[in-house]
Amino acid sequence: MKFSIITLTLLILLTGCFASGPAVIKNDDPRLGKKSNSEQQQIEKLEKQIIAVQDEKKSIEKKYIITKQKIRVHEYEIAKFGSIKRLLLEKRKLYSLQKESSKVNKIGSDLQKNNNIIKYKNLEIRLQEAIKDDFYALGKLKKAELSSKIAELNLLKAKIVRKNEERLHGKDKKKQAKFIKVSEYENYFKSQKKEVKLKKKDRIRTQTLIKNAQLKLKNAAHLLPKGTKKKTTDTSDKTKEKSE
Repeated sequence: MKFSIITLTLLILLTGCFASGPAVIKNDDPRLGKKSNSEQQQIEKLEKQIIAVQDEKKSIEKKYIITKQKIRVHEYEIAKFGSIKRLLLEKRKLYSLQKESSKVNKIGSDLQKNNNIIKYKNLEIRLQEAIKDDFYALGKLKKAELSSKIAELNLLKAKIVRKNEERLHGKDKKKQAKFIKVSEYENYFKSQKKEVKLKKKDRIRTQTLIKNAQLKLKNAAHLLPKGTKKKTTDTSDKTKEKSE
């Protein structure tokens, strides 16, 4: 059962990722013939890598959704402190009318603390926005890596098919014209590798934005009231990027 599920998953991935590339070569394609042990091992290795990258991609997409929700919660928290600010302003107006200077001064201090918290919360949102953008960029990178791995697998199969065609029909000129064009698979694989490099550059940019946002938040720690426990934001991603 496990094998059939993996096979079905690969078939869906292969079909989707090769929509704009050369034809997909399925595992049951008769042109593959009897593969050598080495060829079979290479195919199985790439298939496992494809499934692994797909799992990583799904994990990143989930983290992206979670981060979007964190931002939404932060926005409601800021709205709460905005309501507190309006309440304090109305109280200060009341105490001013009642000539209660001590209470007016106390409200002024409370307003300053509340405004500082709002400033800090806004910096937290900026950090979460940077993390969200980074997960988005990482998701795009994983998608590119997935396409690249699938292209590599199909290139390997194309080479096997061509080897078999040459072995069986190498002297038949009519059939030679219909031989699989390995160059198409090679060019497509190269294009997917280039796409991976571009997505890695995008990821460098979003990682820089995270570091800048973290630094600003760290430098704003003085805005929080004394004794306030700062939230720790986990920006590390355990997903290892495989070099192409």
